[in-house]
Amino acid sequence: MADLTARESERQRVQKVGQVYRDKGYDVLIEPQGDQLPDFLQAFRPDLIVHKGDEHIVVEVRTRGQVSDFPQVNELAKVVRNEADWKFELFLLGPENSFFMNGASPLTVEEIRSKRKEVALFFQNGHLEAAFLMGWSLVEAILRILAVKEEIAGKTATPDYLLKQMTFEGIIARETYHDLKHAQKTRDAIAHGFKSSQLTVETVQELIDLIDGELLQELDNVAEES
Repeated sequence: MADLTARESERQRVQKVGQVYRDKGYDVLIEPQGDQLPDFLQAFRPDLIVHKGDEHIVVEVRTRGQVSDFPQVNELAKVVRNEADWKFELFLLGPENSFFMNGASPLTVEEIRSKRKEVALFFQNGHLEAAFLMGWSLVEAILRILAVKEEIAGKTATPDYLLKQMTFEGIIARETYHDLKHAQKTRDAIAHGFKSSQLTVETVQELIDLIDGELLQELDNVAEES
């Protein structure tokens, strides 16, 4: 019964990911077999194959806890990447993408806007570290609100998971994703007691611009729909 429950849970995850691709206009094959597989995949049982025009993607759905599966996943990825017009994507899901803060609750839209003013005050007074750290906290708070609204993740999803999934969904532009990942490295250095050469007036302003631009714009859209 336990194995059956685990298998059903896995299939539900695969179906959920399949729906993500359908919503993006792909034709989706869930757990394809036999003549649904091209010759080069006959030795494998991929979770999903999706097609759109000349684009063909083999998708594996895993949780980070399934470490033992990763060598097989890597082997499948190598085979796919040797084929023209085919891509491989690994979709990570699961509770290990979550964290919990005891006694804490998410910021509201109003609280985010209030703290945005505090970021401005820190910045204007030359307190770059404080401005950057609080600015990054607002990034995470905004991402959580958007993720819950779009039913991508819950309120406890990690920043890395949110960034990856929301970029995949097209809610965040890829350029914004790369800018935020770069900012995250600076944030991590400061938060863990290191000096970062990347912390400058320009980089703090860039983070503020990201918040004031795409992120707050998306947040406004959520507020209007609520």
